[in-house]
Amino acid sequence: MDNHHPAWVFVKSIAGIASSIPVEQGMKRPTAASLSMTLEPVSPEVNGVTEEAPAITETPRRIEFAKPTNDDTLEHQRREMIKEMILMEAHLRQGSRINNLPCDCTSKHSIAIEALAEETIGIDPSNARVYSELAEFAREIQSKGSQEVVASGKYDEEYPVLAERARVFRKQLMGG
Repeated sequence: MDNHHPAWVFVKSIAGIASSIPVEQGMKRPTAASLSMTLEPVSPEVNGVTEEAPAITETPRRIEFAKPTNDDTLEHQRREMIKEMILMEAHLRQGSRINNLPCDCTSKHSIAIEALAEETIGIDPSNARVYSELAEFAREIQSKGSQEVVASGKYDEEYPVLAERARVFRKQLMGG
């Protein structure tokens, strides 16, 4: 780097300042007295003329955001439920195991499905029965999807049946 480059000049000036401080002083902790300073009141007067702050006459602009329609929200909710259903269905088909080890994935996905289904009841009241049944089904899966329950083997024969029920719900949400 060039010795006249601004960064180099800055570094040299800081090094010069630091080298002028006695080591003993540089190692002392600052005291409240050494850090105190006196503040002078600031005057609005410039060159003998007192200026008033300009009055704000413009009202702040309100930003309008586009709001999703009920149909947009319903489409979003259904898509999220379908994604969770696909994942839960796959885990159920695998006996709620990953590499033959018990997992809690079905429980996790079922909690999301339950929340989405319950939230969608208010968005699509004409299909409230379907969403209520789906939320109830999700709660049933939660009770059978913890790692401890999966490890017990108690529901090993039931997981494929639950996977098929999940598929039926998913198809219903997909309109097929």
